[in-house]
Amino acid sequence: MSSIYYVGLYMSGCVDSTVYIIFIDTVVGVKRTSSGWVLGEEEERELEDFVKKSVTGNTMKKYSYGWKDWCKHGESLGWSDVYMTTATRTEKIRHLMYFFKKRFDAGLREKQVTGAGAAVRKHFQIKLLSTEWFDDPQLSEARRSCRRSAAENRAYARSGAGRDKKPIWYDLLAQVREELWQGKDFSHEHIDGKMVAINAMVSFELAIRKGEANLAAEASEDHTIRNEDLTFHLFDPVTINNEAVQAIRGGTSWFRSYVKVDNVEECCVKGITHKTGLIRAGKRIQRRTVEEEELLEDLVEWVMYSGSGPEDPLFSRYTQFPGKPRMLKACTGKMVAKVIKEFVEKAGLNPREYAFHSLRKGCITQLNAFGVGLEEASARTSVMVQTVYNQNDTGRGPSAASGSGVGRRMGVEDAQKQMGAAYEA
Repeated sequence: MSSIYYVGLYMSGCVDSTVYIIFIDTVVGVKRTSSGWVLGEEEERELEDFVKKSVTGNTMKKYSYGWKDWCKHGESLGWSDVYMTTATRTEKIRHLMYFFKKRFDAGLREKQVTGAGAAVRKHFQIKLLSTEWFDDPQLSEARRSCRRSAAENRAYARSGAGRDKKPIWYDLLAQVREELWQGKDFSHEHIDGKMVAINAMVSFELAIRKGEANLAAEASEDHTIRNEDLTFHLFDPVTINNEAVQAIRGGTSWFRSYVKVDNVEECCVKGITHKTGLIRAGKRIQRRTVEEEELLEDLVEWVMYSGSGPEDPLFSRYTQFPGKPRMLKACTGKMVAKVIKEFVEKAGLNPREYAFHSLRKGCITQLNAFGVGLEEASARTSVMVQTVYNQNDTGRGPSAASGSGVGRRMGVEDAQKQMGAAYEA
C-alpha cells in the first residue's frame, strides 16, 4: 500500500513554499512510526560512527575498560539492556551510584572509580541517548564519596604512588646540547642525537606537549607540528620569482635555497595543537637574549639540514646509512625521555621521576622563577588558550625571559629540593 507524504518544496521563482502530495512506496533510510520520523538501522549505525569522531581512538580505548566494567556490573544484576532504555531517570542515577559504590568497595578510589562513569557517559552519547541525568547533584555527591580519607592519603603518599613528574632545569638542557648537538655534523652517525637534542630544547622553550613534538600514535588524533607550521621571518627580504619575500615556511625548497642562518630574525610556530580550530596566535623564538638567539640558529640549522619536507614532522630526518636506502625517521617521545633520564641520573637524581612532560613543566617552572606573569606564561603553555581574535604572540619562553633581570635560573640544586624525603622503614 502506498503512503502519502506532504513535502514542502521551494520552487525557483515562487514566493512561497508549494505543497505537493507525492505517492511513493518506500523512503530509503527513513520510516514513519507513531512517535515520528526515525532513521533506519543502517543510518543509525553510520550516525554512531560519526559521533565517535568526537574523541580520539586512544581515548575510546581508555573508555573501553570502564565500559566493560559497566557491562559486567549490569550482567551481575541480570540486566538485558546496559543502556537502561526503559529505566526512569531516578533509576538510572541510582544504578550509576551503586556502580560507583561497588568499585569503591573493591578498593578503588577517586578517578579509578569515577573514570568509569565518564566511559559510560561517552557510550550513552555515542548511542545518541540522553546524558542530562549524569549531571544530577546526587551523582556529584557520589563522586565526592569516592575520595580517599586522610589516612588513606597518607598511606598513598608513603607507598610512593601518585608521584608527579618533576620539571627539567635549564642547565641540564645545556649539557644535552653540548653532548649531542655542539660540534656534531648531520651525518648518519650524529643526526639522531641532534634530532633528540633539538626536540628537547624547543619543547622546553615552547612548552609543547609530547603529541605536538612527536609523531602521533596510529590510533591518536594527529597534532604533530610539521615543518610547514614554522614561518621564518627574515631581516632582509630575498628575491624569489622577481618578488621580495620576507617570510618563508620551513621544509620547503625555498627555505633551503634562500634562507641563511644570520638573516633569520625570528621563527613563529603555529601548530595544530591539542584542540581543533583556526590558530592565529603562535609561539615565537627570536633574538632577545644570547640563549634565545642560540636556540633560533640551532632550529634554523635543523630545518635546513634534516632533509624532511614541509609536511613531515618538524623533528624528523632523512638520512642514509651505509648499505641502506635513504629513509625518513621521526623522533618519538621515548627517544627524548630516554636521554632526559640519562642526564638526570648523571646529576644524581631519580630518573623515574622524569619524563617528556618534564620539559613542559620545566618551562613553566622557569618562567615563574624569572618573574614572568601568569597571563604570559599561560599563553606560552598552549597556543589554544588564545581566542581566534587574539593575535598577540609575543610571549617569552625561558631563554628569552632569562634576560629580564628578574629572578634566577633554576639549577640541579632546585631539582634536588623537589625530591621527596624517604620514609623510615
